[in-house]
Amino acid sequence: KAGDIPAQLDGNGIQLGGDIIVKVDDKEIRTDDDLSNAVADDKPGQVVKVTLVRARKTKTVDVTLGERPAQAPGQP
Repeated sequence: KAGDIPAQLDGNGIQLGGDIIVKVDDKEIRTDDDLSNAVADDKPGQVVKVTLVRARKTKTVDVTLGERPAQAPGQP
């Protein structure tokens, strides 16, 4: 779930809130780089276990990886 709390950062609209990914398979995630590195060698279609925090509860779900975009959405 994407964030559901609208906010402004340097004049740009952003969304806050939503799920916090804390682990992919057995790899702890603390930064966006950790997340990228955790799936860097994985292939589209591969299933990974993602542990997340949602509404202060920890949940583990199976996620099927898709194609990684050439650049992040909204980037020039």
